[in-house]
Amino acid sequence: MAHIYTITPETLDPLQFAYRPNRSTDDAISIELHTALSHLDKRNTYVRMLFIDYSSAFNIISTLKAHH
Repeated sequence: MAHIYTITPETLDPLQFAYRPNRSTDDAISIELHTALSHLDKRNTYVRMLFIDYSSAFNIISTLKAHH
């Protein structure tokens, strides 16, 4: 497992927060908020953001069907 951790940081996107040590959703929100606010400092610009919560997206899959 240690070997995987030594080679993956080079291949992962720098904005990947899931399944990485010392990263959280708070970090992702902070970076996105900073990016949006920095963009809004420019004249005649606007920001569009879409937030999707997938936390319970797969709870609807029937466990009986998944076993077959």
